[in-house]
Amino acid sequence: MSAEGKNLVPPECGEVVRTLLDRVPVGMCRFELAPSLVLDRLLPAEQAEREWVARLRADARLSECNRELCAILESSESELVGTRLEERFLYGLTNLDEVLRTFLRGGCQLSNANLRRVDSHGNVRALMCNLTGVLEDGRLVRLWGNLRDVTELRRVEDDNLRLAVLARDNPFPVLQVDAAGFVVTRNTAAERLLSELSVDLTDILPPNHLDLVRSCLESALPIHEAECLVRERVLVWTYIPQLELGQVNLYGSDVTERKRNEERLQHEALYDSLTALPNRALLADRLERALHRSQRHPEAQFAVLFLDLDRFKNVNDSLGHDTGDELLRGVARRLLECARRQDTVGRLGGDEFLILQEDLRGVGDATRLAERLLHSLAEPLVIRGRPIYTSASIGIALSGAGYIRAEDLLRNADTAMYRAKAAGRGRFAVFDSGMHQRALLLQRLETDLRRGVERREFEAHFQPIVESRHFRPVAFEALARWKHPERGFVSPGEFIPVAEETGLIEPISRQILEQACREAMRWQRPGAPVLAVSCNLSPAQFSDAHLVQHVRRVLEENRLSPGCLEIEITETLAARNPEMAVRVLSDLRQLGVRVLIDDFGTGYSSLGSLQRFPADVLKIDQGFVRRLESDPSAAAIINAVVNLAHALGFEVVAEGVETEAQLAVVRERGCDYLQGFYFGRPMPAAEVLTWLEKKAQNKA
Repeated sequence: MSAEGKNLVPPECGEVVRTLLDRVPVGMCRFELAPSLVLDRLLPAEQAEREWVARLRADARLSECNRELCAILESSESELVGTRLEERFLYGLTNLDEVLRTFLRGGCQLSNANLRRVDSHGNVRALMCNLTGVLEDGRLVRLWGNLRDVTELRRVEDDNLRLAVLARDNPFPVLQVDAAGFVVTRNTAAERLLSELSVDLTDILPPNHLDLVRSCLESALPIHEAECLVRERVLVWTYIPQLELGQVNLYGSDVTERKRNEERLQHEALYDSLTALPNRALLADRLERALHRSQRHPEAQFAVLFLDLDRFKNVNDSLGHDTGDELLRGVARRLLECARRQDTVGRLGGDEFLILQEDLRGVGDATRLAERLLHSLAEPLVIRGRPIYTSASIGIALSGAGYIRAEDLLRNADTAMYRAKAAGRGRFAVFDSGMHQRALLLQRLETDLRRGVERREFEAHFQPIVESRHFRPVAFEALARWKHPERGFVSPGEFIPVAEETGLIEPISRQILEQACREAMRWQRPGAPVLAVSCNLSPAQFSDAHLVQHVRRVLEENRLSPGCLEIEITETLAARNPEMAVRVLSDLRQLGVRVLIDDFGTGYSSLGSLQRFPADVLKIDQGFVRRLESDPSAAAIINAVVNLAHALGFEVVAEGVETEAQLAVVRERGCDYLQGFYFGRPMPAAEVLTWLEKKAQNKA
């Protein structure tokens, strides 16, 4: 067929071809070449290929393309037509000569040539090119080609390659599963895990593995923290969908140690570290649950038992905190033994425990439990071979009284506990509404006490102490009095117990000591007998390691001789910790201060301890003196105490002398000093000098 015949193509055929090109989903193009390129030239092969390459580069120009190619190259057809082959198709190839040689050797075919192109947004696109040469009469007259954008495919391939490398080198197990959940591949770490646990693949997968695979593929979203327990090991898997492959990658990790740490932290957050009982947080949660349950079902009664050990601080102070901790653990065991399995026994902190008793039939169940607890705690606990005695005060609050908040129940149980403690300790009390009112009054009193300490509302009143022969005053005992701004003077019997309970007795006693020393300095007159002031030592002061330094500072600030100060400590306080008493009293006496043992006869101290106490004076408790006229044994007791004291080198003060009959007995029994209303009531500081002057005038 002649060249002219070949060009006579009906117009409608051209339209059909063009329509077909535009429907092809890849970029299609046609290049026309100059007619001088003839394949059958009698030239050596390599030389012919070089000639071919040179001419192909120079002459191959685009003559037609479809819309897909225009989209790939981001140009219109008019912009592309006439451009050379290498300008568009072969851009990005560094080995263009080799590519064209391959084209020639392949019979004018080039398959899957990789190209690259930077698009208008600056992104590098990956392209794949195919070329086919058309020969006419031995001449290469045109090229047909196609171009595909394979950027996304290359990305997926690269991702899969990276995933394969990651899986291979990952120290954690990695699995690849198909849509049916079957494992396609697994890495070395997964193999090692299977060998270590001696289990099958299915054993290390979550029980709902297939559901997770389906959900992951359907939602195209990863699934995290899918847990599997195998041989006491906890594995968690993350499911990552690979939609283009219809597969899911599983990334696993062994979180056994993390779970153990979480459980340990949770246990520490909810349980007491010393006794392993539920702590305040867990108790509050269970109390809230019990309250909500009783609100829904009123017949579901429960009780809260608030338990506080009596005088636990004395154990810590005298025997040390280690012994105190052992005591708390022993108490916890006994509480558990007394309670039922369904009851909650917890520790609120310090020496306070709480028992939540559910499913009650009535208040009798709670009181019987309280009785069992008191009976059990009455038995000594043997700690390090030494029997330790303790007791507890228990407050009981019952549900069914319209409670809305758990803290109200807890507060009322606490209030009842304090009522039990005030009634003599070692007993229980059931809360009633009157207790709440009394608790409010005590709370108000405590608030006023704290304000009183800050405003220094406490003042020392002084009661004279006289020698028994001529009733000459030798000292004054400083007694704390509180002048309330609204109520006036508050009875010591009302505020002293609250001050001791709250620890406010310590700053109050310090203020009284400072006032007493200041006033005692005013009493001293040249040529007159020395007058001492006697101050009571509170338990908090007694335990203060800086007590002696504080006493020395107060004496120096007031320029008062140490011989003018007497410190009183109760026999009970001294007997609680004889070793500490010996040390503290020795330091005070070394300072030059006289030491008095107050309330003697009530503290049950042993004779051995009494002999060891570095004291100067014993003060017979006023209870014995007051019974002299009604109880014949009281005189015998006073006689025995005086004889014992004198034998041990102590002087004796008889407290509470109010009548002529009492005075006669204590003088007859040999008491060295006397104190009581018979000689004078406690008086404000401003009245002391007046009293002394009257006493001197009467003597004259």
